[in-house]
Amino acid sequence: MDCDSPKKWDIVVVQELFRSPDPLSMEVVPMRKLALAFGLVASLALASFASAATPQKGPWAGEIAGKAVNGFKPLVRFTAASTGTKLTKFTFETLGCFGVGQYPTGVDPFELPSSVGTIALIPVVKGKYTIAKAPAKFVDAEGTKTTATVTGAFTSAKATSGTILVTQSYRGETCKQTLRYYAEPGTPDSLGLN
Repeated sequence: MDCDSPKKWDIVVVQELFRSPDPLSMEVVPMRKLALAFGLVASLALASFASAATPQKGPWAGEIAGKAVNGFKPLVRFTAASTGTKLTKFTFETLGCFGVGQYPTGVDPFELPSSVGTIALIPVVKGKYTIAKAPAKFVDAEGTKTTATVTGAFTSAKATSGTILVTQSYRGETCKQTLRYYAEPGTPDSLGLN
């Protein structure tokens, strides 16, 4: 048997057609080298997905995507624990999904008690957080029952984004809305929000 011929554990790879001076030339690459290369790439990919950021402790705030009303945008606020394992007082602003009336010029409708929902605690595991159908407490709910499913992840110690699926029921009617948000360490005032 010829020493240069491929063995069972080798693979023959045709060189790229346009980079090779001889398009019909072949190169023998040991299977072990390919397996090692694929293993290394897979390990790095898994490590990047598995490694998640631990949030900076303290207050966080950000905007919820959507149209401004009277020049004001809805906000999200929470406090990240020093351990990075929970978010407390997760507060989001919404006008709800049943529809609303008009507000006087210069009034921030998102700061009205009926527009501010709070979830007491959301656990954080490996930089990701989710809570399903959590009761959202509104100071002035006016008979509307609200639950929220919050899902998000910290992309770094100073950045997070996620979604809030709000479900509301009132007098036998039910509606849903999805809110997308981002947040960073700080308060609305320190971050210049609204």
